[in-house]
Amino acid sequence: TTAATEAPPTVQDLNARGYAQWTPTSPKNTPAAWKEQVAAGYTELLRLDRDWLVITKPRIEGDVPDGDAVRRVVGTVGTSSPLYGIRAVFRNIREYYQENDDTSVDFVDFAEKAGEIESKLTDVDFLAYSTIFADPSGGAGSSK
Repeated sequence: TTAATEAPPTVQDLNARGYAQWTPTSPKNTPAAWKEQVAAGYTELLRLDRDWLVITKPRIEGDVPDGDAVRRVVGTVGTSSPLYGIRAVFRNIREYYQENDDTSVDFVDFAEKAGEIESKLTDVDFLAYSTIFADPSGGAGSSK
């Protein structure tokens, strides 16, 4: 997290550290790795919220916000975000606990929450993608 005394990250900082390939420290395709990926994805969403203006800053002054930067964070552009492949992680978690008859997880509740998260990530992706084609001048369709 960014301390209150630290300056917010610059676009260059985010490009340098925000798009590095994320990998779990736990062995891949294990419950520990899935938990790690969900936690890291949550952290990325908090970072996106906290640093929104920096992450979405247009590459060219006066241009539209950088929708692809948002899509990188939510895992739909590139493979570097911990949110890349999160749907498969949710499926793996659900199947693992069901196959092992683990009653500590309410499968209906888990499926509903995972579905909500997936739906919201799809919404963010769609809206961020749409900004790529937005006209910041407000004169879309004008003959100027």
